[in-house]
Amino acid sequence: MEKWLAHSAPTGGQSQSLSDHLRTVSQMASSFAAPLGFSEEAALAGILHDCGKYGEKFQARLKGKAQHIDHWSFGAWKAVHLHAIGAALTIQGHHVGLDVLSTSKMRENMDPHILMTHHPLSLTLSETSFETVMQRFDSDGLQALLPQTTVVPNPLPAPNASLNTMLDVRMLYSCLVDADFLDTEAHFHQDAGGHKVFRQAGPALHPEQALSLVMQRLASLESAGISSALQQIRHQVWTQALQAGNEPDGFRTLTAPTGAGKTLAMLAYALQQAAVQHKDRIIVVLPYLTIIEQTAKIYRDLFAMFGSRYIIEHHSLADYGDAASLEGSARLLAENWDAPIIITTTVQLFESLFSNRPSRCRKLHNLANSVILLDEVQSLPLSLAIPTVAKLGALSQRYHTTVVFATATQPAFDNLSDGYAQISQTPCQFREIINNPPELFAKVHRFHTEFREAPQSWAHLAEEMLKQPACLAMVNLKRHAAALAAAVAGQKTDEQPLFHLSTNMCPAHRTDTLAAIKKALEGDGCRVVATQCIEAGVDVDFPTVYRAWAPADSLAQAAGRCNREGGLPDPGRFIVFQPPEDRYPPGVYQQATSITRAMYREGILDLHHPDSFAQYWRRLYEMNRPGETYHALLEEIRSLDFPAVDRDYRLIDRATLSVLVPYRSSSFEELASEVRIKGFSAAWVRRAQSFSVNIYRPREEDPIWEKMEPIYARHEKTSWYIYLAANDYSPVFGLMPTQSDVLIS
Repeated sequence: MEKWLAHSAPTGGQSQSLSDHLRTVSQMASSFAAPLGFSEEAALAGILHDCGKYGEKFQARLKGKAQHIDHWSFGAWKAVHLHAIGAALTIQGHHVGLDVLSTSKMRENMDPHILMTHHPLSLTLSETSFETVMQRFDSDGLQALLPQTTVVPNPLPAPNASLNTMLDVRMLYSCLVDADFLDTEAHFHQDAGGHKVFRQAGPALHPEQALSLVMQRLASLESAGISSALQQIRHQVWTQALQAGNEPDGFRTLTAPTGAGKTLAMLAYALQQAAVQHKDRIIVVLPYLTIIEQTAKIYRDLFAMFGSRYIIEHHSLADYGDAASLEGSARLLAENWDAPIIITTTVQLFESLFSNRPSRCRKLHNLANSVILLDEVQSLPLSLAIPTVAKLGALSQRYHTTVVFATATQPAFDNLSDGYAQISQTPCQFREIINNPPELFAKVHRFHTEFREAPQSWAHLAEEMLKQPACLAMVNLKRHAAALAAAVAGQKTDEQPLFHLSTNMCPAHRTDTLAAIKKALEGDGCRVVATQCIEAGVDVDFPTVYRAWAPADSLAQAAGRCNREGGLPDPGRFIVFQPPEDRYPPGVYQQATSITRAMYREGILDLHHPDSFAQYWRRLYEMNRPGETYHALLEEIRSLDFPAVDRDYRLIDRATLSVLVPYRSSSFEELASEVRIKGFSAAWVRRAQSFSVNIYRPREEDPIWEKMEPIYARHEKTSWYIYLAANDYSPVFGLMPTQSDVLIS
């Protein structure tokens, strides 16, 4: 029996020798890194990552006789001796996360002589002597070879190259972490003979075959019941996207009107690019969970012949089916994005690119040599625009990744070049896929726009809506949506259905409501009052759309729900109105709205022209100064501080609570009972997301606390709660707690 073990034996299986684990991880990490250009350093990281397990204390831990053992610092310290700083940092962080890339900090956190007396994590080293560990490593027939090239230069890079260096380190880290996870997983899924069983790799993309299916779909859509003018526009977009797919990889924009068929045009572009440039996968990135489901359905219907593992969704509401099976488990493939087509969220992609955690970074090496399609890119927060675009630019240029920014309201990201230069030496140069976007927009005549500046009462607006059998009204605040919906309901005398949509409703409730809206629109129509949650990408079509004054890009997205298919005999009506209360969501939203109104008064606001949006974005950048609003994050990037960047790069405010709400009582009771009896788990969270509402943390004196049961994990309170007052969840409005202001915004 081997003396030096990496892992104990699973039930009925064999233990794993340390030499086998180190060799396998080294080989796998090296193969992952080969296309990236640093296979030698990845091999070094793999062979050294667990060499601290040659310590007696770690072997005792495997037998349950010790705990809180550091088994990684010896390997990191050896990598420092070999001047492989990137490998040292990834080895040190392969369990606990990447630390600051600083010579003094690394010495403090990796030097065994210091760690013997003061360990920053209050752990014990696996052995009393670094030399003893390395002698055992050598005696086991292992070698730590000096790499000819390394990802971190010596001396450390200048601040204006910091973002690129951090990307390179994360890519190396990804190769090591994924290899370590995969070999460990294989060990614990042994066959009857005690041999490791590795998961089945994801299938190949087969871009030519997939593109043929897309072209068949496009041909069928050209004969569908939409206006000839819109058919012509879509044909133009699809044709130009295919042509652009023959060009080299890089940074691209796709600017086309809402309803012009961007979803399939982007896919056609990506598949053509993959065929010509031999790309490995396509990653579709969407900002809202509300549009992921319909996009995933379109793609799954298209590619059903390739099987269920061809497309993987990776987001909080994804259903991975039976995760117990190792072979072909969608959940496992989602962990490292080992699939031809990934559909995910901006939160998942962007926060992973700025993370220091092993589970988040594990998939990053699979971004190389891919096509990333970013839809509705205008939703990127201004405060994060510079680091995010700069990071995508570096990814594109350094790792042969094509990045496409698609939207009808293209941000003027090229105006932020001075900000990019502070953290990256990679220029962000955009090329447009559509030959002449203004000419394309000029062909769109689906609606006429009417701007109203005088405030309107909810009662007056409700009276106007009730004169129409089908209309949509969109407002900025949840309380405005509730007030307008109540006004419409109070005056309504006909049988036409009325629907309300806001984030006070859990995702399952919103999905059910959207399905009911689409069914009603196939018949005699309906009236809908909604917040921005229906604004982008939701495929609904109304002859009349009302929109409260909002930023120009939000107005354009709302207008995209008006006569979307161009099938009305006359253009639709898009009415921009002023609510009785001049209030807006927090942040830059009010600034952006004021710029929009100013442009209207100057006579230069044109929702049909991309140049108008370029002017809008430039004014917004001048007012908001994105280069200054992320000053703290900028300094953390320039200081190569991985933990701080991970903490402060946030697309979504984390100061929120997730509340399991009583929608569909049987599902609610089942989930509530399960978490009370079996405890809190990631699997439970994945299922509970569909039945939860996110709220900002209430004031301590708010009576809502009496209605929320906290959920604990290992005796510690989580950010999850069970809502106990069933009557507070309205079948129309969602969660509406009495005597609380927590959901009034």
